[in-house]
Amino acid sequence: MTIHIVDVHDRTHTCPADPTPHPIDSTRRLVDTVPGGPCRQPITGTAVPCGRRRPADQQCDACRTTVTVRHHTRDHLGPAPRTTVRPSTALAARPCEVCGLPLAAVLAHVGRHLLCRPTTETGAVA
Repeated sequence: MTIHIVDVHDRTHTCPADPTPHPIDSTRRLVDTVPGGPCRQPITGTAVPCGRRRPADQQCDACRTTVTVRHHTRDHLGPAPRTTVRPSTALAARPCEVCGLPLAAVLAHVGRHLLCRPTTETGAVA
């Protein structure tokens, strides 16, 4: 039986949508692996380990995999910060240089839409 030993660390918080602590991140760290050895019941025809073809309850002890949690820790980060920042819906002063359609203010420094291909001075696509 192959045994994987892991440490689990959960981070929780509370938010206005759900005031009870709930997980927002979970980290698992592999600490050790104890190999189970070669298959003791290979499938005939070719030597295929039974762990690759059979359900877990039909596998031999060498092919069966077990995950053991050594430590399980939790950090509560407290309430999520409330923010009043809203995404901008403003338009840039000038339209897209390529297609002429209105341009979002966040793209004003680029001068064009992300999918509009810039052209050269001769009109060819760059």
